[in-house]
Amino acid sequence: IVGTRRMIVYDDLQPLEKIRIYDVRVDRPPHYDTFAEFHYSYHYGDSYIPHIQQEEPLKVECQHFIDCIESGMEPTTSGRSGLELVTILEAATASLKANGAPLNFLRKRDDGVVPPRQKQSRGAVQVGPLAV
Repeated sequence: IVGTRRMIVYDDLQPLEKIRIYDVRVDRPPHYDTFAEFHYSYHYGDSYIPHIQQEEPLKVECQHFIDCIESGMEPTTSGRSGLELVTILEAATASLKANGAPLNFLRKRDDGVVPPRQKQSRGAVQVGPLAV
């Protein structure tokens, strides 16, 4: 992934150094009058390998799920975040189909997440408000 100030490389095949951050960028001049004045400035800085705790991903995910059940907290990857991800992926797909055209998309306040059901005393099920 290349950003405006740094570049990050992820390599899942590396056993210990999966992520490398490079201080590499290209700066362009703010304004130029002629082509001869147009010069890019290249910056080559240090690289950095952050320490990442080596844990089994499925174990961490399952422990987080159990913690959420026991404490009642919302999971990091809730249905709401899943819906947001799918919305972004659909917008990216639509942009690709339009030859990379930028698209504006707004998500309604009613994001389509089905609220939890609450049981009634007579056995009927009523859909209640979603606690946010």
